[in-house]
Amino acid sequence: MGYGSSSLVKYNGTGLYFIKEESGKLLLTILPDVEHIKNQWDSRQEGIITQLNYQANNKITILLKGWNKGNYSIYRVEEGVSIPYLHRNKDLVNIPIHPGKYIIIKEF
Repeated sequence: MGYGSSSLVKYNGTGLYFIKEESGKLLLTILPDVEHIKNQWDSRQEGIITQLNYQANNKITILLKGWNKGNYSIYRVEEGVSIPYLHRNKDLVNIPIHPGKYIIIKEF
């Protein structure tokens, strides 16, 4: 689980992400961005203070050991079905991404 950037992932979104390596694949889940629509620190505020942006377009870079160079197929998972999303021929840098579930497969 992560938020923002770290030494393993660079992510410009404001939602959480989950990355799990399983059977030679990366399972990636991107949660919606959080947008503050009112001052969340003002105790006088009533009603909705934040909202989720399910349409957010962000970029992610994955820097996990063993996943830095190669050919990758990225699939978006919708209703349990893997749909081809993107193919990368070199690395996992600046991948355009929005909230949802993805499978990343390194091709040998």
